Amino acid sequence: MSALRAAPPVDGASERRLFLAASPRDGRADLLEDDVEHATRVLRLGVGDRIVGLDGRGRSWRCAVAAIERRAVRLEGAELVAEEPEPGSAGALDPAITLHVALPRPGPAEELLDRAVQLGVTRFVPLVTERSGPHARELSPGKRERYERILRTALKQSGRLWCPELAEPEAVGVLLARGFTGRAAVLAPRGATTLLAWAGADRSARSFELVVGPEGGFTEAEEQALVARGATACRIARHVLRIETAAEAALALLAAVALERGSLR
Repeated sequence: MSALRAAPPVDGASERRLFLAASPRDGRADLLEDDVEHATRVLRLGVGDRIVGLDGRGRSWRCAVAAIERRAVRLEGAELVAEEPEPGSAGALDPAITLHVALPRPGPAEELLDRAVQLGVTRFVPLVTERSGPHARELSPGKRERYERILRTALKQSGRLWCPELAEPEAVGVLLARGFTGRAAVLAPRGATTLLAWAGADRSARSFELVVGPEGGFTEAEEQALVARGATACRIARHVLRIETAAEAALALLAAVALERGSLR
């Protein structure tokens, strides 16, 4: 798969990036139902207007609006304009980043999801720890739908092409039983090294896993178990940070390291 960058702006204006219900066939496609209202009521698209359609799986197409119906926007003339390998794979510009995080309350959690997409997360795993509050222990269908909508909106805004996966909540014990598939760091105020030093130590790494605990932090036993399983305890600041601040700061450091080393090239 070639690594093409995003297409130039449509008609000299900012790109109107919207999700497709499915990849185009014979040059035709429909908008994802969630994006229909935004396209018609906010963007006020009309027949003949052009948009960039996304599949969330690394590809985008330039399309023209063919018809607007009550609950559908039909597209035609789809032309593939950008395609990227999956983050972390051979030839990819960006690493794969899994964020295991004990989610804060809904408001801060939604802001975290939005910003983390912009900073390159590829997979979210809500982490259930001994000190997690009730809000962090389940992902109801309504909450999942809202969170996934936030992921798509952030993806459209940021110019990324791969939509992050939102996993089901997972207990620390399950993570420990499975282990890590990439280089792993657990954020700890008294970590033995800095996250910046850890991230830059292996310039060939294509996959990272960040583990962020709840308000109050991991218990000593949890932190020791994560380190014993292969995670490195890393610090990112002199002071204790909120969940969302710690996660976003850590992701920003990873993004900067990946950019500095030439985005894996």
